[in-house]
Amino acid sequence: MIPMHRKACAVATALYMLIVSSVPVAPADALEEWSRFARSPEARALVDWAHCALAQGLAGTQCASPFPGNLPAFYGRNGVFVTLVRGKRVRGCYGAFHHASESLEEVLRDYLGGALRRDGRYPPLEVSELGETRVVITITGMEYPVDDISALDLARSGVVFSMESGAKLLFVPAEIKSIDYLKKRVIMKSVVQVAAFRAVSIR
Repeated sequence: MIPMHRKACAVATALYMLIVSSVPVAPADALEEWSRFARSPEARALVDWAHCALAQGLAGTQCASPFPGNLPAFYGRNGVFVTLVRGKRVRGCYGAFHHASESLEEVLRDYLGGALRRDGRYPPLEVSELGETRVVITITGMEYPVDDISALDLARSGVVFSMESGAKLLFVPAEIKSIDYLKKRVIMKSVVQVAAFRAVSIR
């Protein structure tokens, strides 16, 4: 189990109803800047940098793409997750709601490394897969309680399941496949709490 402040992630989609304890929610405008950014030309530059940094971490190649400037604020406001996707298959996902650095570049490099090597659900990405692998950066709000997950827009929301064992299973929109897929990943009868979080995917 990865500690609460830093955890692997998976797909956000489910039909399950549960009342959970209150969790602070990020301000409503905390994601608005990132939502606007995701629709801007600068978003492509961030994704290009992320793929370049991924290649550097995996194959040791030099990364010529500069880290873009003038990004929205994130520290203390937003969660950050990195998902590696090859075709329709997730090849790694890693991130956190709270971060060890105020530098987004440092945070993304750390989480890229986590998606590459520290997500035990998937075998490590091979160099031969690099050209076909996309990097999806997910910026999130904080967790908040939900009564009915079926009412969520799962293209823009993620879900966290708290299990009887104490483990937490976190799912981000970048990994969404189907409800059946989720049911294979989560033993629903062992879920004791459910929370959701708003999410912006930068592809």
